[in-house]
Amino acid sequence: MSVTPKSLVVGNENTDYDVVFTAAIPVHDKDQLLIDFPAAIGAPRGGAARCVPTPVRSGKSCLTDATNCSSARGSITVQLRTKPGCDGANEVFAFTIQGVRNAQTMVPSEITTATLSSDALQGVAVFKPDAPIVITCTTPGALDLEKVKVEQSLYIKPGSTKSKWESARDFGAEALYTLRFTPKNPITQAAWIKVTYPTSVAIEDEAEFVKACSIQTATSCTGADCCILDATKRIIWFYGAFIGQGQFTSEVAMEFPMRNPVTNFGEVTPTGYTAAQAAAYAKEQAFHIETFDFDIAKDYAYLTAANYDAASVKKFETFVKADPAKYVIHGIDELPGNSKKPILKCEAPCYTCLDAKPTWCTSCWGPGTLDPADATNKLTFLMTARNGQGATCKEECDAGSTTNGNYITPKTAGKADPKRKYGVCTACDIPCGTCKG
Repeated sequence: MSVTPKSLVVGNENTDYDVVFTAAIPVHDKDQLLIDFPAAIGAPRGGAARCVPTPVRSGKSCLTDATNCSSARGSITVQLRTKPGCDGANEVFAFTIQGVRNAQTMVPSEITTATLSSDALQGVAVFKPDAPIVITCTTPGALDLEKVKVEQSLYIKPGSTKSKWESARDFGAEALYTLRFTPKNPITQAAWIKVTYPTSVAIEDEAEFVKACSIQTATSCTGADCCILDATKRIIWFYGAFIGQGQFTSEVAMEFPMRNPVTNFGEVTPTGYTAAQAAAYAKEQAFHIETFDFDIAKDYAYLTAANYDAASVKKFETFVKADPAKYVIHGIDELPGNSKKPILKCEAPCYTCLDAKPTWCTSCWGPGTLDPADATNKLTFLMTARNGQGATCKEECDAGSTTNGNYITPKTAGKADPKRKYGVCTACDIPCGTCKG
């Protein structure tokens, strides 16, 4: 017997499950097949199951469209309506159960019981699968992008002060980052959260980072009791935040201090990259969130009590924290795409911009040394749109405009950067027909 989901996405609410089985004895019209689904897989509720015959053996189908099924308490009962000529032994029967909800983690689920009963044999069970049927989802659920937020506030260490000019969105500012998300699938007691942070941000003091790192669920936790930093891989692990909370579906908030990107060059893919290089580069510029589960009741039964209580989960967490790579983790949800990035006051190619318009440049970067892309930066000419609605930075002034050879040192956060120079493009003087430079 085989049971094959057409989707292996965690928590998919409307998955078709293809069932194929062979009985060693003849199957009679109106015989019933009872399949017990594990608790992790959601059989159609309220008796609303639907079964559709599917062809096997080069298109042959032994079941008629009258085949039907119903569900109750996690079980599916299929009434097999057979066609003439399919009453011999070892016939193959196939049908699709529609509307099944996949397991809500990648922890394997087992269908251990499938019983065929026959009125002709006075209801005696005559069939069971030879071995448990294991179904494992392979694709995490996708977090709703609208429910994932990146927030920044100024991070002020005890005893330090900040200039009135500083903003949590300034280039290179020390900021307290808050990542918020709402799970797509319930988070279990033993779940861990993995945050991969962008290459553009910096952690200057790892001990200070862990001390300030926190997570808020139905309870809150701060420091090493719930946060592990692996700076070499740009990974933050959050753990122990769901013990005693069962199936958690509310908002999760994680906070940690980081230094903002020193430029906004990462918003633009470098020229000459292949598609694969561009995709990898885009991934490195964004935050990524993944939630994971452990099958501690099975894989690590020696650590847990039979009732899967909070004390057992806490004990298990201690072992995992000591050596996370040793333990098998199973995905739940992940953040798709690369859209969740540090929020900077000005977007590329601006160095400074209007307060309410991050793409309206008021100055340009010019060559510098803060970033590898600095040395070759050619967007040093500030050009105002012809209609006056906006300004951007270009490699040279548009035809009919010039800087007259004058360059300016840009200022940000109330300070000038003497290493940088940019030119402001203005209309050519009369009587020039054209001008450049």
